[in-house]
Amino acid sequence: MPVLPKTYKAWVIPSVGAPLELQEVELKLPAAGEILVRVRACGVCFTDVAVQKSELGNNLFPRIPGHEIIGDIVAVGEGAQGLSLGQRIGGTWLGGHDNVCRSCRRGSQAGQPWKKGIAPGGPLHMNIDSPRRHLCTPDPAETHYLPISDDDWNSGVGCRLPYTVSAPTNNKMGKFARLAQASHLLARVMRHICDTQADSHFLDTEKGMLDLALRSLLTLTVAEEQQCGIAYCSPVAFVSSALLLLHSFHLGASPSVNKESASYCYREVTELTCKVTLPIARRLKELSSSDAHAPCPLLLDWMYRSVIAYNTVRETDTTVLLSGKRRSSAFL
Repeated sequence: MPVLPKTYKAWVIPSVGAPLELQEVELKLPAAGEILVRVRACGVCFTDVAVQKSELGNNLFPRIPGHEIIGDIVAVGEGAQGLSLGQRIGGTWLGGHDNVCRSCRRGSQAGQPWKKGIAPGGPLHMNIDSPRRHLCTPDPAETHYLPISDDDWNSGVGCRLPYTVSAPTNNKMGKFARLAQASHLLARVMRHICDTQADSHFLDTEKGMLDLALRSLLTLTVAEEQQCGIAYCSPVAFVSSALLLLHSFHLGASPSVNKESASYCYREVTELTCKVTLPIARRLKELSSSDAHAPCPLLLDWMYRSVIAYNTVRETDTTVLLSGKRRSSAFL
């Protein structure tokens, strides 16, 4: 085993929303089933901004940002089979799945309760307790760790266009990808409100995670609309509808629900979706029905109903409840 230092320097997020600080951090040796990796390159993306703002629901600070690592194993804990010192590996955001919890058994590994691979410490310098199948990759043929030469990277040249995953604003692939995300979350909400087997604690936890994910996607989508000039009508409709459905369901779900808190959340969500919807509706109102970018009647109907529903809630301080098959819920 190579000689390891007792500490190392790392950029740390000390608290929610705080700027990065360069700190001296204690180096912890891997426990049973864990490995310690010397990171050679690490991806840093917008997810780390969400972590900094605690938008993913995990208020465990201080923490080191960065994920999607490439590095070399420098220490192996007891029981970490199939892994050896000096082996090149790659680590992912989640750091593995247990395949036992309810989320994994439902095929939603990304929705599982927080695990060590996404907890404090960050994959930049952390112990990753992932099974071998999530870590090992064939040694790359190239000697570089990045999609550009190390010399260019060290000189601050940065990645050129062919190495980025961004697309021109007129590329429909970006719209499709955002719609796919919104559709997935809407489906998750539908499954959530129809789940008759899960206990209340699991549903409350899942509701919080879905709420955070939906709000984050809605914020990101609106920001992209403003910055890139891309019309995301359908994704905004899907995400807004999912938020309304999620909170209206819990408002009328069961007697154990805190009605005052649920009612406040519902009104807040209707206001949020209304603020997002109105600018889009006003912009689309100027388009003729023959325009290539004109929305379908279904979207216009959704926008109309969304705004009317918010005005009703604001003016009468009531919520429209419709009877469902399982229990009373509200749906706009």
